[in-house]
Amino acid sequence: MGEGGFAAWIDMVRRGRLADEAAIAESVREGVSLLRRGGTVAVGDIAGSVNGAPSIQPAHGLDEAGVLGASFLEFFGLSPDGAPGVDAARKRAALLNTDTIQVGLSPHAPYSVSLGGYARAREAGLPICTHLAESVSEHAMIAEANGPIRNFLEGLGQWTPEIAAQFGTGQSPVQFAAGVIDGVLSVHLNDLQDADIESLAKSGARAAYCPRASAYFGAPDAFGPHRYGELLDAGIPVALGTDSVINLPPEDVEARGICVLDEARLIAERDGTGNRQLLEMLYVHAPMVLGLEPEAFRIDPDVEIAGLIAVQRRGNDAASGLVVSAGPILFL
Repeated sequence: MGEGGFAAWIDMVRRGRLADEAAIAESVREGVSLLRRGGTVAVGDIAGSVNGAPSIQPAHGLDEAGVLGASFLEFFGLSPDGAPGVDAARKRAALLNTDTIQVGLSPHAPYSVSLGGYARAREAGLPICTHLAESVSEHAMIAEANGPIRNFLEGLGQWTPEIAAQFGTGQSPVQFAAGVIDGVLSVHLNDLQDADIESLAKSGARAAYCPRASAYFGAPDAFGPHRYGELLDAGIPVALGTDSVINLPPEDVEARGICVLDEARLIAERDGTGNRQLLEMLYVHAPMVLGLEPEAFRIDPDVEIAGLIAVQRRGNDAASGLVVSAGPILFL
């Protein structure tokens, strides 16, 4: 799928969002089954908004299944202070009492939540996750107040002078959001300039990179190779993840469920990324960005581990064969 269809894809997801509680619960159970098939034992999940209200059912479903990790309640809102969306998410978060899943907030993106909304969300003192620097459409909206996202808002009758005044800054998404994303877990980061990496490093940012989603939307063609290596060199922890089962190859899902190792395989084969770096992204950076203990994802006789996975390595050399490791973490 090319970048030109990004806004249409968002609209498709919005229109197809489940609203019935029983259907959402069944969808979460199916998702957990796909995670387990992929060997995943912990997850960072962005719980989508239902009928304008953040959904807490995914957190309950993950907790009931004993999955470790976090559920970030997603909200939208381009009013200057972002109050309606933020306050609704905070109220829903207060209803959650879970054993294995921590609760956070997810202002969707800086083109769908005002900077005031980000600032207000941070006041809650909860972990925050956001989509950032994902697409050409996002860049056009922020820098030029133009493009498919503006057209999408106009089609909904939501493009107002008040909203228009927030955009057209000529800045990159990271520059635009600087000051309200310190320490925030930023997903994607496909669209980065040198100054953006410096800014993210100084802000204490954490990152999740979704290789197959990036390829699906044509981000490498638009922005060049992803700069995850430079983010790592700058001291920014980078976890691997996937954006949605919608943009995963059906044959991969059929064969292995939702498997973060497929994300690692893609960049290993495409970029020549070494095993050490891949293992750090899977087992060190992933728990770091989710507030989990990395020790639970290492095989150690003195520590209770989160899970085990066996992987058949390719090749005919002496190092080939069955590799057993702690279960990986996936970011959805």
